[in-house]
This record gives sequence, C-alpha cells and structure tokens, in this order.
Amino acid sequence: MEIKKQTKLKQLVNSEYFNNLFEYELMNYITKITKDDNEKYKALKNLYFDGILTFNDFRNKYSNDDNLKIWKGTRFGWPDELTNYMKGSSFRGKSRPEHSEKMKIKMKGIVRGESFRKTKKEQNSSIEFKIKFLINKNIDVSSKSENEIKDLYRTFISDVRKTNEHKINKVKNFLRTVKYLDEPLFSKFESNYKNVDITNENIDYIYPEMMSVISSISMVRNENMGKTKFFKTGFIKVNNCLNKTIIRYRSSWEIKTIEFLELNDIKYSYEPFYIQKKDGTLYLPDFLIQYEGKKILLEIKGFVRGLKGKINEEMKIEAAEKYCEENNIKYVYLNKVLTNINEIID
Repeated sequence: MEIKKQTKLKQLVNSEYFNNLFEYELMNYITKITKDDNEKYKALKNLYFDGILTFNDFRNKYSNDDNLKIWKGTRFGWPDELTNYMKGSSFRGKSRPEHSEKMKIKMKGIVRGESFRKTKKEQNSSIEFKIKFLINKNIDVSSKSENEIKDLYRTFISDVRKTNEHKINKVKNFLRTVKYLDEPLFSKFESNYKNVDITNENIDYIYPEMMSVISSISMVRNENMGKTKFFKTGFIKVNNCLNKTIIRYRSSWEIKTIEFLELNDIKYSYEPFYIQKKDGTLYLPDFLIQYEGKKILLEIKGFVRGLKGKINEEMKIEAAEKYCEENNIKYVYLNKVLTNINEIID
C-alpha cells in the first residue's frame, strides 16, 4: 500500500501541469533541499496550499538574514545548525509590538482569537479556498462551474469526512505519523492502539480520543489557541429522570445516553450531586443510574481539551472513585455513548 502511495506521489510531482505552477527558481531550490520525489511533492503541496508559487514569495515567508528554511518532512524549518541562532534573533522575538505587527502583516491580518476565527471563516467560505481544497484532495475541478465546485466541496465534507471510513483512515494515518513522536500523549495513544484493528465497532471512542490528543498537543505547543465551541447543547423533556423534568444536555453523547435511558425505562438522576476534588473545587458527575437495586455513577466523556483539561479529568476520576467507594456506588467512566446497560453493570 505504501509503495503504491509513493508511486502515485511521484507521478503527480513529475506531472507537467503541477510543475508548471511553480517558478523555475523555486522548483530548483525545493529539489535541492528534498531527498526524494515523495518529499519534494509534500513540500510543493504545502507551498501550493499556502499560495507560494515563486521564489520571492518563499523568501518573504521563510527567510531571515539571508538564511532560508528547509523542508523537514512535515513543515519548513530552520537547519539544525541555525536553530540556536534563530532562537535568539529578533525575528523570533514577538514580545515587542513592531515584531507582533510584522507577523500580523505576514499572516495577512490574521491574529489568534475571535478576529482570527472570523477571518479564517471568511477565507474558508471563499470559492478560491474550495478549489485549492479539492485539488489538494486530488479531485478534478477543471471545467466545473462555481456552483458545481461548491456542490463537490459540500459532498466531500458531508459524505466523506463524516463517515466511519474517513475516521478510521484518519486514525490509521495518525498512528503512522512522525509529527508527534516526541510527545508523551501520542506515545501513550500509539501504545494503546498500534496493534488494535480499527473498525466501525470501536471508532466511536477511538476517534474522539485521537482528536483529544491532537488538541492537547496543539494547545501545549501554541498557548495562543483560543477556545472552540463545538459541543452540541440543548434541552429535552424527560420522564424517567428523578431530579429533573427538562434537562439541558451539554454534548451529543449526553443526549444520546439520555435517549437510551428514556427508551429503556431506566431510572436515573442527571448531574445528581457535587463531589469535591483534591484542589477544593467541585465536580458534577453526569448521571446516577438506578438499575435492579444497584447505583451507578456514570460519566460520559468523549473529548478532553488541553493539558489543563487532562489534569482536571484525572482529579475528577480520583474524587469520584473515592466518593463511590465510601458510599457503596459503582463508578463508570465511559468513552462512548451508552447503548447497552450491561456495559456499565457487568
């Protein structure tokens, strides 16, 4: 499979159409700094997606003091012998206002925060972005009208990226990546799943865990990352809940679990009580389920964001386990939607 993939990459990088997109001088430089056609294609694809087609464009973004960045397998970076020098240079010092302004100009006005998300949304909704995106996915857009291109893009997003097949391939590619080899979170994920057969049956909990690892690593590497609102929230009327008649759920997994409990006529309490964590703050578990004389404290968690989130989650589990042991309650921490009561009582 890997040989077939590399052959396809070489065919594409050697195609006349793709090569003619780039200025001769830029092509010469990329050929010089990459070890083979596969790496050359990845570097060129990276440049194309960023709109860099000339050597002057490259120099404006990837140079300082006549030094040029090189291709490092997943990104352009400084040669090892220049790394220490660059760490101390004014180019890397963003604490001064003029440097910050310089970087804003380089990023075409995009800065992290609300303005970044707004600008990014405008860019991603443009027809130019959709064309680049589809070409990057090897989808033919030649001779297509603007409406046809939009339809192709929508089809890819809805019918491909949200499918289990796409998620399974995403996880498999993630396990093969070299980008996060030095990250403990990635190493732990890799050791857990490198010998596991990723299927439709387990992707629902492995995929969110992978996204959590990626998010946590990204937030550690980039402290300027903003918060993202991506959890599904809303209200639902309930009959089997012992402490509420209307529940304000906080995620898609919570609503699906509530629907399961309601459909199977299982009694439960939603966010039943607070438990104190070791740092003095309070933790509110998701469900207290009563089934055949047993009490089960259930936490549904599909996504944990950031390093602080990981630490907080560990404190919650520790506090809940202690509380349940002292009160003859079983504690279950579930990384998936509850679809079978036997999953938590066995």
